[in-house]
Amino acid sequence: MYKILPQPERGGYSYAFCKTLLVMKLIVLCLLTTILQVSAKTFAQRVTLNSMKAPLEQVIKEIGNQTGYDFFYSLQVIRKTNPVTVTLKNVSVEEALLKIFNNQPVSYTIAMADKAVVIKAMENKIKTPYINAFFIVKGKVTDEGGNPLPGASIKMLVSGEVVVSDAQGFFELKNLNGEGMIECSYVGYVTQQIRITNKTQFLDIRMLRADNKLDEVVLIGYGTSTKRLNTGSVSSVSSKDITSQPLANPLGALAGRISGMTISQNNGLPGGNYTVQIRGQNSLQSGGTPLYVIDGVPFSGEDINRFGLGAANGGISAFSMINPTDIDRIDVLKDGDATAIYGARGANGVVLITTKRGNSGAARLTANVYRGAGKVSHFIPMLNTQQYLEMRKEAFANDGVEPDEFNAPDLTIYDQNKYTNWQKEIIGGTANVTDAQTSFSGGNNNIRFLMNANYRKEGTVFKGDMGTERIGTRMNLDYISTSGKFSASASAAFSADKTNLITMDLTNTYNLPPNMPLYNADGSLFWDSYQQNPLGSLNQKYKGLTNTLLGNATIKYMPLEGLALKMNLGYNQTTLDQKSSYPSSSFNPAFGMASLAMFGNSRMNNFIVEPTADYSIKSPNFKLNFLAGASWQSTNSTGQSITGENYSNDALLGSIVAAGNLVPQYETIDKYNFNSVFGKVNYSYRDKYLLNATYRRDGSSKFGINNRFGSFGAFGVAWVFSEEEFVKNNLAFLSFGKFRGSYGLTGNDQIENYRYLQIYSLGNPYQQQPATYVMSTSNPDIRWESTRKLEFGLDLGIWKDRFLIGVNYYRNRSDNQIISTSIGTQSGFKTFIQNINALIENSGLEFELNTKNVRGINFTWNTSLNITMPNSKLLEFPGLETSFYKDSFFIGQPVNGQRYYQYLGVNAATGVAAYQDVDEDGTPELVPAPLGTPFYGGISNTFTYRNWSLDFLIQFNHRNGLRNRLSSYNNAAVLGNMSNQNTSVLDRWRSPGNTGTLFPAATAEQGTQLSASYDYFNESNAFFGDASFVRFKSVNLGYRFHGDWLNKLRIADLNIYFQGQNLLTLTKNKYVFDPETSGVGIGTMPALRTFVLGLNCSF
Repeated sequence: MYKILPQPERGGYSYAFCKTLLVMKLIVLCLLTTILQVSAKTFAQRVTLNSMKAPLEQVIKEIGNQTGYDFFYSLQVIRKTNPVTVTLKNVSVEEALLKIFNNQPVSYTIAMADKAVVIKAMENKIKTPYINAFFIVKGKVTDEGGNPLPGASIKMLVSGEVVVSDAQGFFELKNLNGEGMIECSYVGYVTQQIRITNKTQFLDIRMLRADNKLDEVVLIGYGTSTKRLNTGSVSSVSSKDITSQPLANPLGALAGRISGMTISQNNGLPGGNYTVQIRGQNSLQSGGTPLYVIDGVPFSGEDINRFGLGAANGGISAFSMINPTDIDRIDVLKDGDATAIYGARGANGVVLITTKRGNSGAARLTANVYRGAGKVSHFIPMLNTQQYLEMRKEAFANDGVEPDEFNAPDLTIYDQNKYTNWQKEIIGGTANVTDAQTSFSGGNNNIRFLMNANYRKEGTVFKGDMGTERIGTRMNLDYISTSGKFSASASAAFSADKTNLITMDLTNTYNLPPNMPLYNADGSLFWDSYQQNPLGSLNQKYKGLTNTLLGNATIKYMPLEGLALKMNLGYNQTTLDQKSSYPSSSFNPAFGMASLAMFGNSRMNNFIVEPTADYSIKSPNFKLNFLAGASWQSTNSTGQSITGENYSNDALLGSIVAAGNLVPQYETIDKYNFNSVFGKVNYSYRDKYLLNATYRRDGSSKFGINNRFGSFGAFGVAWVFSEEEFVKNNLAFLSFGKFRGSYGLTGNDQIENYRYLQIYSLGNPYQQQPATYVMSTSNPDIRWESTRKLEFGLDLGIWKDRFLIGVNYYRNRSDNQIISTSIGTQSGFKTFIQNINALIENSGLEFELNTKNVRGINFTWNTSLNITMPNSKLLEFPGLETSFYKDSFFIGQPVNGQRYYQYLGVNAATGVAAYQDVDEDGTPELVPAPLGTPFYGGISNTFTYRNWSLDFLIQFNHRNGLRNRLSSYNNAAVLGNMSNQNTSVLDRWRSPGNTGTLFPAATAEQGTQLSASYDYFNESNAFFGDASFVRFKSVNLGYRFHGDWLNKLRIADLNIYFQGQNLLTLTKNKYVFDPETSGVGIGTMPALRTFVLGLNCSF
């Protein structure tokens, strides 16, 4: 096949321009079922040709038909070529091109990975006299931005001799004789073949990033690698995947895209946090979140308001302050080989976040804006008024009690025909969202810069003007000296978020009686003895102001070839100021509450200093790299809260000085120090046999003085068996194959500060003097929780890497668990913090598949699939049966597994619920819930057709769990009280003789046998079953404009796009708002279904 390029205004075409067109070309239909039917000739790269004075254009067309290679050229260049007379029989593409381009006034470049040849006019060179036939060619290897690529391999194909580019990207080929081909390769970039002659003096080789996922550069601890050469387990998400979803929190973009990683949104309100877990829960009571690192600086993933006030969105995620558009990529490190370099903080996995940098070239201004709206996508089917009243009447009849205005106002006072759909009334609104971004970038070979400014405003589905508003800016600056020996980079980002919400999530009011009025006859708010009027709660306001500053600087110097000395400095700071106001009009008058306000503020700052030395030895056969470094980190956190009372006017609730009385609530001061030394050795022999070993020694102020330091390490090996000759000769379909294995020891330090010390607290005044008391005793022997990680992996590339398959088996075992254990009361305490020899095992299989289904001129289709099958269990817990954890943990079951009471059904005569009571002591036993065969993952597809692009993500999770729940009234979850229920309660016992009903009889009276039988109902297996779901997670449809009119308007690029989030969820759990959101039908705001329309342009 061939492609005629548009006529240039002057000169030839750059390879970068040709590559841009190339990725839109049709190569072959690559579905597996189709590939198996394609003849072997499609993949052959041998040429047989007999031509006599044929035009060059005709000859390359024939070669393209035989090999599938694409040729790029302009008519102006091809018309100046000479006729070709050649006879070829079953020769390679390289040899054929060398023959037909002999004595032609053109040069050519081969991109082997993309099966393409770019033809350019021969550059006019000043003729140089030669003393003899031998000559020298010099050159430089750079990336697309013009940055030097040290360590690139330049191989002379005839002799096999290899040279390596130096720190500045320069190389020199000596003792050349006659024409020939050279091959330039670099990890993560497309391999190029270039013809040279004795007229060639200097080669400016501009490398393009590989489209092959195997050669994508991935971040690992204190370095980079590729999937092809990595010995560890690393999964990645690109900026394209992140920005294809209209999200404020970048963590949300990882859901369904990373094998072994579960991400659930805890609250759908702006700023709400996420629960993130990598390969299961490794601890009984300590934290289980990954270590987050942004541009080399650790970043706390804890809730910002953990020392402050709560609001309707629950815990406020620190990542809600990070602009997703600033992120270039996210790499998730999972196994011991990848995480042990982070030592005591690597047990729960590591998430490396890299922000975007500037590129060399002309300055570029980019603007992006979108606007849209979100709504709750699913409402729980609830009883209507008549069904609800029927249930209530049954309850009183079953109890033999007459309803009156005190125990049943809904039956005696409320309008018997009124119906309010509380879900639509409270959370049925529209949450508008606006997001605007602008960036300015550019630079030259020495200096590159990128500046970004962003704004986001996100509303809620509640009534009233509330939501969050965030503004931010980022600047990245990179410098490299002309010699390439010195480089420096710096980045700084600031964001300010203003939150205006209510103090509580009103989603939980969905179960109010459907005929309860909102207003009295005089227009004032209606109040029931035990019900909160949601309109009153809307007057309880929360305001928060969060400022986040992130900064880091890196200085690098290369005094010797292969030796790099680097210093990384980082600092981040987060401050949060909060105010909550509770006017007396927002409370039920029956409670007698006066107006009050709460004030809180918290501050966290963290700095890190990390010097490293990196030394590399490279030869044509092997590469050896040594890394040594140290780390000093300090984190300081403070928080305090105070309540203001006795305000003279509700309008003054926002002022702390206007309070008639101030009551301090708490004050927290935390300081955490963390010091380390670490090292790493990486060896590669011919990119075939790979070895990686790491060691780290950490010291943490969180642990007792007897165990403050710990050592951690790992090793990983890999064998790229596809490079073996016996594989090449016998498995032609296999383009890549690698076995890898790793074993490592990591730690978990996610415990509270000062746990090893004797803790004092303020007590009640004694004889009018301040008093303190001891809260807990000391334990100087507290040490790290340790996780030993074992992994085996197989990576395959089939049919020239059109199919990439990855399979991982992992087994993590965690011991030295830190928990509170009981001690004798004579000590003065009930519990004691210590390590025990409990052992937790998390194992599983991960499967990843990436396919290039179709690649053509006008149409492409790529697919990515990941599936994880986890298995978690508690292997050991000494003394479990006699501890107060006997009902919390079970040997052989997951530590976070569910437990339930065994529901035996309803007594057909009385309507009372029955439960399994093995020891017949009147209290049923909790038993482990069956795990089933859990698995989760996601599948994404990306399509392009001419100027159109479409990508979507489907997330799935197969699991068992609770599928329903009775709602509560006055802290009692009983069917028949003054709380509406979902329609599943229509299947209830109604009269003697009823059999097979799911629910017991309705009751409204506490203290009866019937009422007591509901004590275990919500936690029984009556509601347990298949809690799986499949979610159409996101869609992104875009159109890229083109035409001369863009040039006239000086627009370099213009795109319009439509995005959707949480479009459709398929699940059996229709009695919950969202199967993914924490809480099952208990009133947590679900993730919203959101649609936006946006515009992106560059100048």
